[in-house]
Amino acid sequence: MKKIEKLTPEQEAKIPEYLNRYVKIGLSCEPADGEKAKEWIPELYEKILERTKPKDILIAPSPKAAWEMICEREDVTPEDFVWPYIDGQF
Repeated sequence: MKKIEKLTPEQEAKIPEYLNRYVKIGLSCEPADGEKAKEWIPELYEKILERTKPKDILIAPSPKAAWEMICEREDVTPEDFVWPYIDGQF
């Protein structure tokens, strides 16, 4: 993959447009499209993270629901782990 050394003036001029677009997306409270995510997650793993594609992709409606799915799937209880970044969900 070719590395970008410097942005062109045209690319620099587009920065505010991209900034506004992705801040709006990042601040959105609309539910994510799980099926759409399943389409690009394997590519994210391979090309960006340079890891093997996951064999299963599970989509949960909230952090709490994801935690419950993990506990059920791995036969553990929430007390087995501490994941403080989901505490606000409770």
